Amino acid sequence: MIKDLEKLDRDILIQLIANEAEINKEFKSKVETSLLANNPKKLAAKISQRVGAISRGRKFIEYGESFSFASKLDAILSDIKKFLVKEAPKKATELLEKFLETDSNVFERCDDSSGSVGEVYNEALDIWVELAFKIYEKELFIKKAMEIYESDEYGAKSYTMQKVYPYLDKKDLEELLEIYISMFQKDKNNYKAKINVLEIATHLNIPDRYKELMYEIYTEPTIGQIISIANEYYKVKNTKEVIKLLEDKNLTNDGMQLLISAYKDEKLEKKAIVVAREYFNR
Repeated sequence: MIKDLEKLDRDILIQLIANEAEINKEFKSKVETSLLANNPKKLAAKISQRVGAISRGRKFIEYGESFSFASKLDAILSDIKKFLVKEAPKKATELLEKFLETDSNVFERCDDSSGSVGEVYNEALDIWVELAFKIYEKELFIKKAMEIYESDEYGAKSYTMQKVYPYLDKKDLEELLEIYISMFQKDKNNYKAKINVLEIATHLNIPDRYKELMYEIYTEPTIGQIISIANEYYKVKNTKEVIKLLEDKNLTNDGMQLLISAYKDEKLEKKAIVVAREYFNR
């Protein structure tokens, strides 16, 4: 088709584009975006208007409409990626922040049972984290990430800090750990504090500390939480502690697989076989 279009008279092609733009708002937006591709400042302003329109929207989006709405959001994100991430990374970062701020309005009025809308926000978050880490000083990067995370009400930004932690060094993680421990101690029901205390502890690779924090947060950990503790010990090859934690417990499949691995690492083949048989007979 491209070769055929190349043969088409220029004036005819221009008229076709203009006519379609008159009746198709999304197509018109794409044309306007392409025309501004060499002017990042004006393009950023144009994309900002589109993001603003999303944040001001009032119409409820039914399940059947959510897919096309997700495509509309993805088109905005794609333009930021295509035209601004390399040419104007600071502008791109700011636009992504504005885009992420629309989540409350969007999820208040959208049936996103399919998760298609949420996926766009998740991708926007991935791009923001990568860009913001390069654009901002470390302290500001962490501050902005925490602000985005704390503003999450519908789950679209719930993984913000988990996406950020791999970019931080041990000192940063330890400082954040103390912040979230303090938040938890002030409010024992602070779910976000609980989640982040344990998430940071996993990145620090100190299983004893992880275990201590788990028992501080959940005085009687569930079997799933005990398996999580055992997994932290397995990561540092402390298989004896894994066995101590999991042996003689009513384990889930994941827990049984972990125990089998620990037995094998300790050359306890007979015990590994017993658990393996139980696993396969389920």
